[in-house]
Amino acid sequence: MAIIGFTILGVGEIASAYILVTTPGYPQIQSGHGNRVLLSAGVALGAAAFGLALAIPGIMKMSSPTEVEQQALDAYSPGWRDISLQFPPPQVLGKTVAAPVWTSTF
Repeated sequence: MAIIGFTILGVGEIASAYILVTTPGYPQIQSGHGNRVLLSAGVALGAAAFGLALAIPGIMKMSSPTEVEQQALDAYSPGWRDISLQFPPPQVLGKTVAAPVWTSTF
């Protein structure tokens, strides 16, 4: 889904640019050809809407674990589903914690 969505997005944007650039008198559009500019904008917006409507769910589907991966996680890490956003205990709030990010010996 993600590949198809991004392909539609890219091809639509290229087609939109082609329509705009081949308009007679581009970049000073001649009278009577303003509809081609609107057509170009419509193709661009349609391709963006349809392409992203496919690409975003495709990315979300790829990022979630498959059934086989869930079975492996259940087998090797039994409590992985219980992980949730937890706030630190009240005695830690407001205190500065220093953690070395990079150390090196010369």
